[in-house]
Amino acid sequence: FVSPDDYKYIKPIQSEEVWTYEIGFSGLLNKRVRGTLDLYSSQYSDFVSDLTWVTPIVIDTSQGWYTLEDPISNIQIVGVVPLLETFDINVGNDGEYGTEDDIIPTGQVPKLVFTNINYGNVKLWGLDGSIFVFISKHFSANITFSYLGTTSFYNFLTRENDPINAPEYKINGTLTYMPDMGINWNIGMRYIPEFDWAAGVHYGTIKSYTVFDAALGYNFNTTYGVLLNVNNFNNDVHNEIIGGPKLARHYTLKLTARF
Repeated sequence: FVSPDDYKYIKPIQSEEVWTYEIGFSGLLNKRVRGTLDLYSSQYSDFVSDLTWVTPIVIDTSQGWYTLEDPISNIQIVGVVPLLETFDINVGNDGEYGTEDDIIPTGQVPKLVFTNINYGNVKLWGLDGSIFVFISKHFSANITFSYLGTTSFYNFLTRENDPINAPEYKINGTLTYMPDMGINWNIGMRYIPEFDWAAGVHYGTIKSYTVFDAALGYNFNTTYGVLLNVNNFNNDVHNEIIGGPKLARHYTLKLTARF
């Protein structure tokens, strides 16, 4: 519970400052293998969140909050509390606000309120790495990986942790055959683990997915070529953002020209 006096003065928004410290390596590990490894740490001032739903709500805790295996997706919202407005609400037979038998007059539905939260000083750190192998003059393989040490921020207004909307780690790998002329191809793999997502009214969990991509092309000469891409050819139907479309297999055909 808060007092209206708490909101009489709000500190003006300041320009964000970011101090980042990095250390890394990039070079040949032997005649055919190149590797990179970068570690970073960033200090943000006045770190601002995405739009956050801050309208007070009434939830069903009749079975106990901690008995829910997944409170985020299984939460039962039974009412919305009005903000700074008086509503002529009929509370129904139970005499309680925010329950299922409440009757809200037409045109007086409580508004949903969203705002950006200033988290203040925030630290982020992580690492990125890659290994690139020259198997032959035209044949190569590479793998890249990233790790994010910070995956959530404490929201002092909602008193919950807000997600950073990114996975804790991700892995990519590619095999490529690319001669100067003739047939060329590549096949790649992307793995993203499960992570939480929240932006405005869109919030939930992005399920883990593994996607294989492939391309087959032909270079007629050093200038012109044609390329067929098949993204997600294993047809792992998935969402990459909450509120966005589900993604399945996707084909593109390109005519390329290099000058």
